Amino acid sequence: MKDSNFCHFFHEDGPPVAIGKPRRLSLTSAKDLLSFNDLLHIRAIHIFDKGALPENFMKKSLVKSKHLKVLDFEDTSLNCIPSNLGNLFHLRYLNLRSTKIKVLPKSIGKLINLETLDLKQTLVHELPKEIKNLTKLRYLRGYYRNFNTDYSVLGTTRGIAMRKGIECLTSLQNLSFIEAYHDELDVIQGLKKLTQLRRLGLRRVRSEYGNALCSSIAEMKHLESLNITAISADEFINLNFESTPPQIDGSI
Repeated sequence: MKDSNFCHFFHEDGPPVAIGKPRRLSLTSAKDLLSFNDLLHIRAIHIFDKGALPENFMKKSLVKSKHLKVLDFEDTSLNCIPSNLGNLFHLRYLNLRSTKIKVLPKSIGKLINLETLDLKQTLVHELPKEIKNLTKLRYLRGYYRNFNTDYSVLGTTRGIAMRKGIECLTSLQNLSFIEAYHDELDVIQGLKKLTQLRRLGLRRVRSEYGNALCSSIAEMKHLESLNITAISADEFINLNFESTPPQIDGSI
């Protein structure tokens, strides 16, 4: 890998200096990246550091890494994303799973080449409206599951809210979980445009929108997995499908 400049792996006991110009970096300590002087050619950065990240880590890496296509921060202590995230025009894969991120910057709407956004087990409650600009997005996963409480279908898993504009994400194949009670009818009707969906998860759906939901799901000819929960235990959602996608494996 080193000979071909494909990838370099850095660990705490090794020198933080790469030979040649590697296109991909794997780091066990984020501090190594701060001492790396030339990031202009880097295409992918994977961080495996579960400790505290340097305060200026994200700002410095974003300034120096304009050609990044992959950023993987899963299980790190990252707690904020700088406002200039949108500078990473070529970014295709952003993994923030199990970090401490609470808010995404509005500039995320500039990442028009982004295909994967993983927000599972983060503290993000709502997506910015600019997310609708990510028309190439295929994979959007954003829910939080509380493992410290007794399991409950309605209360254990919290989805992520999205305002108007979901109908713009026509390339989506995986969407879970969206909190439907925000602008609920607009969200459910907008799903009709997402005909490429293979996996769909909705939280807190009201019973009166069952027909609208059925109408939208009927357009998803590639749908394989459907997971829907009601807004409360008293709600009964009548999904009266005239026809369902042939490959569907539902959990309702």
